Amino acid sequence: MELERFMRRIGLPGEARAVVSDHPIPPQEYRQWRELFYTDAGAFLEAWRRREDRLAWALCFFTAVAAEAYERYQALEIPEKVYWETFSDIAIWCEDCRQRHGVYGLSQAEWIGKSVKLELFRLGRLQFEPVALREAVTLGGEIFSAGTQALAVHIPAGEPLDIARCEQSFQRAAAFFGRDRRVCSCESWLLAPGLGELLAPGSRIMQFQSLFEVIGTDERNPQAEERIFGNVEADKSRYPERSTLQRRAKAHLLSGGRLGVGTGVRMLAEVGDRV
Repeated sequence: MELERFMRRIGLPGEARAVVSDHPIPPQEYRQWRELFYTDAGAFLEAWRRREDRLAWALCFFTAVAAEAYERYQALEIPEKVYWETFSDIAIWCEDCRQRHGVYGLSQAEWIGKSVKLELFRLGRLQFEPVALREAVTLGGEIFSAGTQALAVHIPAGEPLDIARCEQSFQRAAAFFGRDRRVCSCESWLLAPGLGELLAPGSRIMQFQSLFEVIGTDERNPQAEERIFGNVEADKSRYPERSTLQRRAKAHLLSGGRLGVGTGVRMLAEVGDRV
């Protein structure tokens, strides 16, 4: 896959493409880093974090290895549509880096690496990561023991949380992964039970919650505050109030309430054609 075509197709803006074009990684250095990336992820991340230019460098490196991954997708007969959907995540995290750090780059090297290594796939609105259940769950009267092959569900930013599209993603996951992975598990602030006190039942977030059976809550996890307000403040009175959700969440926190994250599970439908 030609690099410029790849960057344009995933939606990288011109300024981000210029970062890659203007700062190429020397071939020998690139080969060494690529070898380390595939053979020792921990050492790769440790060495990457020590780089002063790590944000811009990560954008250069991961666009290159992601473009190379096209051939692996083709060899495994993974639909090209899935390839482009999956690596659109690079553009999302590049914009996140710009908003948080003021530069085009990537700060989520470990996360992007999952897609490159075919450990994470986007199928429409949602992403799916093959995992093993950490603990037993009961769904539809059936017990699935710890260690059962399952799918972790992730919700990429950048688009409205359209419930119909989420349902389509689950249908595609059933076809893509087959019968070996029937259980989906999602750990997210969107599943925090406390949100029911802040939002109308018909809101998109509450509709999303209805897609799962919530089986656990971690009120100490600050993910909800980070997603709602953009950061986590010790002084909750400093949070902005630019939206209805921000105003309600801030009032909830100031009154002693908590948000946290919830863990939900659901079964996939019957297997169809791979899409």
